[in-house]
Amino acid sequence: MVRQNIQSREKVDALIQQGRYAEALKLNPSDTIALMRFIEQLVDAAKYADALQHVDALKNANQSGVGFSTYPKIALAYERDQ
Repeated sequence: MVRQNIQSREKVDALIQQGRYAEALKLNPSDTIALMRFIEQLVDAAKYADALQHVDALKNANQSGVGFSTYPKIALAYERDQ
């Protein structure tokens, strides 16, 4: 069980390193870093409505507080999606 968790974490980390955030989130939907980067990627691609769909998941996953660094992008998405 522990070994599987480590292997899963390693897969998620590798996908994040490759910029494959959506795939990483399929393996671990509550990964804060993957959520942050995915939201940023969507905002940068002007997919504001899509980015906003993941805000609640980021709020729930953001135990450490690191996700707050994504909030400027979220604010931009809210502004542009209006």
